[in-house]
Amino acid sequence: MDGKRPEDFVGKNHFELYPSDAKGIFNKVIEDKQEYRMNARRFIYPLNPERGVTYWDWTLAPLMDESGNVEALVFSLVDVTQTVKIQEEVQQTKTHLTNIVESFTDAFISVDHTWCCTYVNQEAIQRAHLSNHKDALGRSFWDLFPHARNSKFKQEYIGAMETQQSRIFEYLSRTTNKWYEVRIYPYSAGLTIFYADITERKLAELKLKESQERFSKAFDAGSAMKSIVSIEKKCFLAVNQAWLKTLGYAREDVIGKSFLDRAFAGDRATETLRSNLMKKPSQIKNKKIKFRTKNGEIRYCLLFTELVNLNDEECLLSTIIDNTDQRRMELEIARLDRLNLIGEMAGGLGHEIRNPMTTVHGFLQMMSAKKEYQAGKEYFEIMMSELDRANTIISEFLVLSNKEVKAKSCYNISHIIRRLDPLIEATALQKGKNVYFSLSEVPEIYGNEKEIRQVILNLVYNGLDASDTVVVKSYYKDNTVFLDITDHGNGISAEILENLGTPFLTTKENGTGLGLPISFSIVKRYGGLIKVQTGKDGTTFSVQLPAHHKETHLLRAGKI
Repeated sequence: MDGKRPEDFVGKNHFELYPSDAKGIFNKVIEDKQEYRMNARRFIYPLNPERGVTYWDWTLAPLMDESGNVEALVFSLVDVTQTVKIQEEVQQTKTHLTNIVESFTDAFISVDHTWCCTYVNQEAIQRAHLSNHKDALGRSFWDLFPHARNSKFKQEYIGAMETQQSRIFEYLSRTTNKWYEVRIYPYSAGLTIFYADITERKLAELKLKESQERFSKAFDAGSAMKSIVSIEKKCFLAVNQAWLKTLGYAREDVIGKSFLDRAFAGDRATETLRSNLMKKPSQIKNKKIKFRTKNGEIRYCLLFTELVNLNDEECLLSTIIDNTDQRRMELEIARLDRLNLIGEMAGGLGHEIRNPMTTVHGFLQMMSAKKEYQAGKEYFEIMMSELDRANTIISEFLVLSNKEVKAKSCYNISHIIRRLDPLIEATALQKGKNVYFSLSEVPEIYGNEKEIRQVILNLVYNGLDASDTVVVKSYYKDNTVFLDITDHGNGISAEILENLGTPFLTTKENGTGLGLPISFSIVKRYGGLIKVQTGKDGTTFSVQLPAHHKETHLLRAGKI
């Protein structure tokens, strides 16, 4: 001890070696003749203070002689410095942990395997309406926290204890009207339980949910197409029902797909615009674009865009108004205006051109009969043939004039088609193609049979030129007789579609470009219209004519 040898102690006074205040204790033991014990007495070596504080367990026992007097003292020392320091560290750690637990804003409880509370922090004491820790320690967990008796919650606590697996759940306290998140963590001696007040979070979540529901309703409401696109990922995050319905896609076909997919763009200008929007997102208002539906149909639209931040992600909110019907109406009005103008010109110019041609044709016919021109008779026939062709074109051109009046009567369009069936079948067979008929019994229409036949043949022959199969269908709906002629070709390009019905516009090598204008003009005179739907799977010309009922005919005749 202290670096001394046993012989260094013999014959020496203890207090000379180790001065201390313990001399009174020694005297007391001699006087009382009783053993004295002291645990963890603090001691600093006077000669070696650098050793720091040490701790010793003392035993000081009197050794009696035969007379019963104290002959000597047996002084036993055990160095417990390390033990004391470990105990101090344990106590410090315990105090530190207690301070940490008490600093929790969450209520904290620990229970043993018998469900007795072994620790309850101040926050938990307040929530249990207790005055201090002593009121909680050793008490039954089920008594202190009545909510735990609920069968649903009790199952969570017992399940954590039995399975030794953590559990997390939420509940609304009826006493405080607050939301709590309960986290249960098993350990060897029982459970530790945390109660976090999440009322503010739940209210925020509720407000967020209500906001999202309002946004969702606004997003899905109305007929306008709406979409949300991630600017970073350049993909669709959401589209509304109107978007899907108008363009013919299923939601899984769109969500997560690239915004720049060419399948959605109706033309190169729209494709370029969308590419620029991803490079430099910006607000757009009332921009005319073209969208392509899943079946290839072109839709004319107006685009509006806004930059929005959703869940910390920059997005582009697009609102697209389908303007196709209005656009088609504008094109129809423009086309009808052109037809009216050409029709007015046709009546005058047609006759002015036809009269000189008739004179030329007559002189050519007369000259070809003379002997001196027999060597060039073949050329005369070619010239007269071309004049006949020109005369036929002019005759068709004159149909565009509203001045020409033909006799009208009541006809059943399905019956007219059945009478044309052999001619149509023969033409299709000659071309190696097929025509299928789906004819319903429909009311009569009021018009000229020859002109109706002309419209039917024009549209059917156009269909046969476009594809190998044509379907002719008649039906009745909403006081209107429909005649749909559908081919399965590649569809009509947007440029041709916009100018459809313009005289002399044709894609055929030997076409005159008058078949469709004449058909449009005839149907218009009967108070009807022709609608066109086209896409990559084919084109349908839908002739729509007002049904003619007996009462209407009698009213027009003045008989009722």
